[in-house]
Amino acid sequence: MSRSFTLEQVRKHSRPDDCWIVVNGDVIDCTKYLPSHPGGSLSITAFAGADCSLEFNTVHSSGVMEQHKALIVGKLSEGITMEEVARHRTPNDCWVVINGEVLDVTEYLEEHPGGELSISAFGGTDCSLEYNTVHAKGLIQETCPQCVLGKLQVPQKRKKKKAKKSGGLGMDEVAKHNTKEDCWVVVNGFVLAVTPFLTEHPGGPEAILRYAGQDATEEWNMIHSFEVLQQYGSKYIVGKLGEPMGGTTEPGLTVEEVAKHNSKKDCWVIVNGMVYNLTDWLPLHPGGETVILTYAGKDASDEWNMIHPADTIEKYGKKYELGPVALGETEGAAAD
Repeated sequence: MSRSFTLEQVRKHSRPDDCWIVVNGDVIDCTKYLPSHPGGSLSITAFAGADCSLEFNTVHSSGVMEQHKALIVGKLSEGITMEEVARHRTPNDCWVVINGEVLDVTEYLEEHPGGELSISAFGGTDCSLEYNTVHAKGLIQETCPQCVLGKLQVPQKRKKKKAKKSGGLGMDEVAKHNTKEDCWVVVNGFVLAVTPFLTEHPGGPEAILRYAGQDATEEWNMIHSFEVLQQYGSKYIVGKLGEPMGGTTEPGLTVEEVAKHNSKKDCWVIVNGMVYNLTDWLPLHPGGETVILTYAGKDASDEWNMIHPADTIEKYGKKYELGPVALGETEGAAAD
């Protein structure tokens, strides 16, 4: 598969002993060809590291490049794909993505005040969230602008036909909560986190655990009246199936529910009214796991906002979001 290069990458090859040019969208390595060029090497090196399509087309026929296909190393692109970034993940060849820009930090590793490992650990990946947690905006341009290779190429999303709203609370999420320590069930379209109710259930915990992570509507309705759920189950409701967790029409995630997830293996934290599952992020946090675990199951908004730029979590913590806290419960109650 043909590789792609940004103009920033091409510009780094701008010497006679390392000479790349761009012609009609093709990136060409002319280094070994220079001595053979009929017009002399200078007519090529004058455009080293640049796009010389206009100049090339002015003096060459359209089919001349057919004779020199072997010199083509790739295509010019407006951005670098994550697939390309992922190829550069070792200390000797280390690329990272930060805030939509691709950086080659290989030569910078030894200079990094925080040590090589804190960067090379993210080689070949997007470490925007981790970077923004501990660095000020604009630091890259101050310390290592030479590392920037270009913009990350983001695939265009295909337009989908409008249908039922997706992306809400689905059965795939419910299915993850299928144990005695973390038990969710679906009843009449409502998702309930019934872990604390297991020991109180008149029929015993096993009657509920049989349907942990599943839809128990049919079995529920066989033995319960419709009003039972409204009267006794409302405090356990996480949200409505198919709708955003904690949406405006139904209760969101309660601080009581958040408080249950307070360990290294199951760590939820509230920041600015949103609940985040940071379990997978613990080993990646630049400041160490303990800093986050101190607030596991609690509201860390005040502490977070004191040391992080505005909107950092909203921008870079999206993949860890579970949903908003239930209305009226965001006043730091989980920290009590």
